[in-house]
Amino acid sequence: MNKTKVLSILTVAMVVLVISAACARTSTPTGNGSGDFQEVGFVDGTSNGLGLDALGISPSFASFASNGSLQQGIFVSGTGAIAVTPDLALLNLGVQVTADTVQEALNQANGSLSAMLAVLDSHGIEEKDTQTRSFNIQPRYSFREITRCNDAAASSSTSAPAPAPAPAPASEPMPPLEVPVVEIGKSSEDCFVDREQVLIGYQVTNQLTAKVRDLDDVGPVIDSVVVAGGNNVQIQGISFTIEDTSALSIQAREAAVKAAMAQAEQFAELTGVELGKLVHISQSGGAAPIARVSAQAAFFNEAIAMAPTAVRTGELEVTVMVQALFAIQ
Repeated sequence: MNKTKVLSILTVAMVVLVISAACARTSTPTGNGSGDFQEVGFVDGTSNGLGLDALGISPSFASFASNGSLQQGIFVSGTGAIAVTPDLALLNLGVQVTADTVQEALNQANGSLSAMLAVLDSHGIEEKDTQTRSFNIQPRYSFREITRCNDAAASSSTSAPAPAPAPAPASEPMPPLEVPVVEIGKSSEDCFVDREQVLIGYQVTNQLTAKVRDLDDVGPVIDSVVVAGGNNVQIQGISFTIEDTSALSIQAREAAVKAAMAQAEQFAELTGVELGKLVHISQSGGAAPIARVSAQAAFFNEAIAMAPTAVRTGELEVTVMVQALFAIQ
């Protein structure tokens, strides 16, 4: 066999191998009857036509799967949650004043807020635990309805009487007598209702966040702040959190990994395959505290001024989710 024929055969064989490899990478195998669980594809970031969000697949796992590393295996996700009582309250408070002038509104707002800050100091809340969230000065307007009228009087005019006709010859009949026309002046009035903007004063708003570390003191702080701020006070809500979640995140992550491994072992047992080594694992989302029980606060009311404000802290959850891929032996 000459050299030309040998090269032709080798070229054809290489093309066939390349096409076969490409088909193997892009096709999606189906079940082979042995119960193997296979996740293949993800070339375009999807699986079986479903989006990543619907499958609960994190972008990092999709990136890992799209590079061809994912051929077959058991994909699971596990969640670990640690319930804990919050240790920090965030109190959103401030003042809002409307007055005729900017200076008057600012003076009243500054006076009320200074009294409120003094109350926070008396409860042991340090300056580093207070932070201004917003400060605004803006005009305030109102609208009133007024009636506007446009008068259009047409000028009146009177025509002069026509001269008497000359006497006609006796043989001709007398023409009819023409009566002079007089135009009387007319007056028209067009009225409509309009809305007029009226400046009623200026509004000053100053809001801040205060960290209350002693949760038993949240209610008394609210009561004292309201008394100090008077009618200018604003309390826009309370939120509860955990100041340091690092230790809780470690516990939640451990629980999430154990949950994922338990799911993988159950999949292998149910499908009759042998669970292989861990191929990939990733954490999706952070470990921010999530409220389990909504905090309830009864705010100041003049009718029940003697009743203390009741605040319930409830519980929070520190949650970690992991996704893992195990090989099938």
